[in-house]
Amino acid sequence: MNIKVNNESIEYELLRKGDSYLLSYQDSSLPFQVFRYGNDYLVLNIEDNTAIVLDVYKAKNKIVIWAEDEEFIIEEISENETLSSHEVIENNIKSPMPGIIKEIKFMENDTVKKGDTVVVLESMKVLNELKSSVNGCIKKIYIEKGAQVGPLELLVEIEPKED
Repeated sequence: MNIKVNNESIEYELLRKGDSYLLSYQDSSLPFQVFRYGNDYLVLNIEDNTAIVLDVYKAKNKIVIWAEDEEFIIEEISENETLSSHEVIENNIKSPMPGIIKEIKFMENDTVKKGDTVVVLESMKVLNELKSSVNGCIKKIYIEKGAQVGPLELLVEIEPKED
């Protein structure tokens, strides 16, 4: 199975054996168990009895995991995915943090200029204006007003156009 972790493609195999799991990656494998720990998850390494507490947040087709103050974005990728992470990030608008969409100022096929506010995102009672980084055309809007979004979730796809 292929996934992306922080935009790096990884091939792995995950096997379930009773209430424990075996994760195989390259030439190594790690047996572990997962326990609910309040709103978090406790992952126990079976081999050396070490434990790590994970805070897990699901955002559309991605899972965001915070472990020991480090954030991991995990998403499944298809065999025919061709865009590099830089191509995806530069032209498009992604949510910088979890929040609620308060306003979408453009519609699909509208023309935007660099610096135009495209989406207004409310996070922790603060309104954040998410602006276009390029001159272009709104190709696809993935969200609607009132939607709750997670960090790094793709909100709007912009096709760049020359002036």
